[in-house]
Amino acid sequence: MSALGTHNIRAEPEPNPSSTRTSRRSLLADLANLRAHNERLRYHNTELSERLSEVLGEQVFHDAGLTRTDEIGTLRERVAELEQQLLDRSQDLQDRDDELAAARAANRDLMTRLNSRPQ
Repeated sequence: MSALGTHNIRAEPEPNPSSTRTSRRSLLADLANLRAHNERLRYHNTELSERLSEVLGEQVFHDAGLTRTDEIGTLRERVAELEQQLLDRSQDLQDRDDELAAARAANRDLMTRLNSRPQ
C-alpha cells in the first residue's frame, strides 16, 4: 500500500521559464506602478495636510479675534519698519551721546585753560 500511496502523489510541473519571466515582469511593472501611485498619494496627502493646517490656522485667528490672515503680511512689514526706525533712533542717540561727550570734554578743556590763566 505504501508503494501505491507514493504513486498517487502528483509532482508539480516545472514552471515554464517564459511564463515565469512574463509573470515576474508583470509583477515588477505592477510594483513600479503601485510605488508611483503611492508616491502620488503621499504628495496629495501632504498638500491636503498643509491646506488643512492653513484653514485651521485662519479659523483660530478668526475665532480669537486677533487679525485676518491677509493682514499678517502687512503687520510683518510694519514690524520690520518699526524695528528699522528703532535701530535708526538708537544710532541717532548714540551719535548725540558721542557729541555731548565731546562737547563736555571741550568745555572741561576750556575751563581748565581759563582757570589756569593768570589774572
